[in-house]
Amino acid sequence: MRVRRWITTTVATVLAAGTVAVTSTAAQAASADELAAALLGGTDALASTELLAPAQANGASAAVMTTPVAGFPTRPGGSYVVLSSGRADQLIGAQGTAASTAWSSTAVRPSVFDVTTLRVTLDVPAGANCLLGVSFRFLSEEYPQYVGDVYNDAFIAEVGQSTWTIGPGNTIVAPDNFAFDPQGRVLSINSGLFGAGSSPAAEAVGTVFNGASPLLTAAVPLQGGTQQDLFFTVFDQSDATLDSAVIIDNLRVGTVADVATQCRPGAQQAPSEITVTAQAPTQVDADGTADDTYTVPAVEGVQYTVDGTPVAAGTYPGAGTVVVTATALPGYVLTGATEFTLVFTDVRHVTAVPPTQVDTWGTADDTYTIPSVDGVQYLVDGAPVAAGTHPGAGTVVVEASALPGYVLTGPTRFELVFTDVRQVAATEPAQVDTWGTADDTYTIPSVDGVQYLVDGSPVAPGTYPGTGTVVVTAEAAEGHVLTGPSEWVLTFTDVRQATAVAPGWTDAAGTADDTYTIPSVEGVRYSVDGTPVAAGTHPGTGTVVVEASALPGYVLTGPTAFTLTFTDVTPVAAVAPGVLDRPGTALDRVVVPTVPGVVYLLGDQVLAPGEHALTGTHEITVRAADERHVLTGPTRFTVVLSDADVPGRVTGLAGGAGREQVSLTWSPTPTATGYRVQRSTDGSTWTDVATTGAPAGTVPATGGAAWYRAAATNDLGQGPWSEPVQVAPARPADAPRVTSVVPGNRSLTVTFEAPGSDGGAPVEHYEYTVDGGATWVRVDGSPFVVRRLTNGTAYDVRVRAVTAAGPGTAGTGTATAPAVVPVTVDGTDGTPTVPTVAPGAVLVRSDDRPVAATLTTGPEGVTVAGDGFGVSLRGFETDGSPLAVDGEGRLVVEQGGFVSVTGHGFAPGSEVDVWLFSTPTLLGTVPVGADGTFAARLALPAGIPAGLHTAQLNGTAADGSLRSVATGLVVRAAPGGPAADAGALAVTGASTAPLALAALALLLLGAGALLAARRRDARG
Repeated sequence: MRVRRWITTTVATVLAAGTVAVTSTAAQAASADELAAALLGGTDALASTELLAPAQANGASAAVMTTPVAGFPTRPGGSYVVLSSGRADQLIGAQGTAASTAWSSTAVRPSVFDVTTLRVTLDVPAGANCLLGVSFRFLSEEYPQYVGDVYNDAFIAEVGQSTWTIGPGNTIVAPDNFAFDPQGRVLSINSGLFGAGSSPAAEAVGTVFNGASPLLTAAVPLQGGTQQDLFFTVFDQSDATLDSAVIIDNLRVGTVADVATQCRPGAQQAPSEITVTAQAPTQVDADGTADDTYTVPAVEGVQYTVDGTPVAAGTYPGAGTVVVTATALPGYVLTGATEFTLVFTDVRHVTAVPPTQVDTWGTADDTYTIPSVDGVQYLVDGAPVAAGTHPGAGTVVVEASALPGYVLTGPTRFELVFTDVRQVAATEPAQVDTWGTADDTYTIPSVDGVQYLVDGSPVAPGTYPGTGTVVVTAEAAEGHVLTGPSEWVLTFTDVRQATAVAPGWTDAAGTADDTYTIPSVEGVRYSVDGTPVAAGTHPGTGTVVVEASALPGYVLTGPTAFTLTFTDVTPVAAVAPGVLDRPGTALDRVVVPTVPGVVYLLGDQVLAPGEHALTGTHEITVRAADERHVLTGPTRFTVVLSDADVPGRVTGLAGGAGREQVSLTWSPTPTATGYRVQRSTDGSTWTDVATTGAPAGTVPATGGAAWYRAAATNDLGQGPWSEPVQVAPARPADAPRVTSVVPGNRSLTVTFEAPGSDGGAPVEHYEYTVDGGATWVRVDGSPFVVRRLTNGTAYDVRVRAVTAAGPGTAGTGTATAPAVVPVTVDGTDGTPTVPTVAPGAVLVRSDDRPVAATLTTGPEGVTVAGDGFGVSLRGFETDGSPLAVDGEGRLVVEQGGFVSVTGHGFAPGSEVDVWLFSTPTLLGTVPVGADGTFAARLALPAGIPAGLHTAQLNGTAADGSLRSVATGLVVRAAPGGPAADAGALAVTGASTAPLALAALALLLLGAGALLAARRRDARG
């Protein structure tokens, strides 16, 4: 059976979220998440949400409700959202009950009060391309009494970003609104609550409000696979009383075939829909998966999807788990089950392959191999084992079981038996048969499966004493088989080795102390000339031959004869000659020492002990004096006597004066490693004041002029003193004379003359102060510009010179105040002049620097936007009617009309002065609010000629700099007035012109670059 109710009817594929249950039948204060869930019917497509409402409302300006009223909820059993400029929980009641709650008397935007905004960020599914519809009804207590008045309460629904503003004449500008009426207007009191043909009072029955729009729906294109922001806003205009509200629910996202025709933005009255029930898909789950299928039925008004992709009616292959979801097509509402889970099984028959085994000697290499069979799990001792080769021992029982989805056929149990008989080879015992018997041993090895025996008795592995003949046999232990030799005969001998130690000897100088020493060695006899000699020390002379022989029971190894020769020579060692390397060469000397038995030679010339005059590099050799001496140690000595001298005289000594110090410099002196500086106040008595390693230095100054001299030093001594120089310390410079202070807009241009005396040190730079010396600012010279001042405040500019002696005396000027004058640029001849900017172009400067900015032309005027600021201008006729830009996109103002200026990003509490020229005319000064914004409508004085003009706005930026914005406009002749040449520059004139021109002649501001602004369509 079909039941009708009201919804949107766009032909589309809908991606619906699940439902959320709200049990309350009355209004309840709700969080942003609860509001979004009620709006969407769930949270599946919700990325994030935020509620922006008056702080005084404490959440009461938004609510979730389920009680039916005014056609809501539009989904059976659902809930809906109420957003209000007053109390959302007071929606239901008798008409005539005053709905009026003023949360705040302060406007949050120009003429706007009590704003409540719900932001909903959607995760738009891939493939979706349209917000198919959202159901809403706008209600207001302002109806019908204030229709056409300034109390133009409104509802706005935006996509992507919230950009609505209040324009001139309190018009509501909402470029991103998609819930506009057929005339493109925001849904508000003055737009007629959605036009003719409806009865606002009847539409509001059941609520406390006097009037309401019909039940509406609105669509807007979306981009699939992205997050998209939606903003729903309701507010009071011109005051905070007499509330307005909006009821919203049933937000749907899906896919349409043609976005341009089936997803057009704009509000329209909601038509009815049909209730349908989704029929469950059928399935065929055959053996295996090859023939598994499922069939999607054809049901009017129902769209089936699999994994989020729409599928047509028909039969499809099935595998695993397939989830089929049903959603209602536009114009239908779905009841009953919406999700169907189809499970397809995949059972196969398999046979376990028997494991294989390798049973070698022993067990070390015994293995069994588990085969790899699809669908079969092998187990050993109940534990699963992987396919592959594993160690085997004893009896291994392998069992096979079927993996999920498989059925096992054939044998499932396999028993593998491994034997443990090992082959072993007996290792031969080792023996040590040393000289004698005390250290003779044999070692029984440790071999698994082998038992060793000596004289028929088992012996454990280890080392045993050996003597005579030892017979070792080997037997196999149980479970082993012996291979290789099994008996070994070990024979030990009883002969000792002895080695003769060489006799020691002392061959001293001469012969009186010459000796030789016979050592005591077991088994060795020493003899001299065939006669045995006892161990000990004996006198030695000439040649002594000592022979060694073995005693009985020993065998001699090593040398047996030792020849000792005693000499009668005295060893001597030469002492190195001394060197006296004095400055220059005249006094250079080599000192030959006196060493008995040693002769020193220079070439073939014998050098007697004592001093010898030499210079340069020489090699001195030595030899023994006679045959009774022998040289030890070095026999050659190299002596170096350089021609190096003390440094020469310091030249180029010069002094520089500083405050309480003197800086000295001089030319580098060859061979110098340092310098010595002295000072004298009378030219005869000198005092050391500094030592330095470089040819420069700074020394404290005396009370007056003094003489200074310098000398170079090195390792050989000090060179002669330089010629003295006289240096006097410097004093601070005299005061510069300020010759003129010219006022500019928030600036002063200062010109000064250099000081009469620099105090003995050159001027390094200048400094100025405008706060009585509390702070000083560096400048390079005259003239200079003091910026970021306050117009109308007098400043006493003082200038001082800075030298090496420090800051000098400050010169004074005349206290001067910056003036409200136009900002100028340099003309072609370098003379300051007001800029000429054509319509459609913009010139922006910060202090004296050009700044990048963009000029945008729209139906309501021009807007200049830069980094952190914006300025808008619009022209008006004499009766206050707004003027659109002309066909060339130029800003137009009528003679005797008005110019509105608005802006943001300026210093709070400052003022913006607005000019019109070529001949400068001050249109007015506009105060900047605490939030950095300003707005004003300024009248054009009488006498402004028709034609092209330049408008300039000058104000203080947030960082304190002077910001100047200039753009061109066209002054249109008043009705009945003389027409102007559209291409000629008009001359603006007023009573302020003489004063302004006089000020302009004194400005020295830098020229800026005229930046051509990009022009674009404001609707784009």
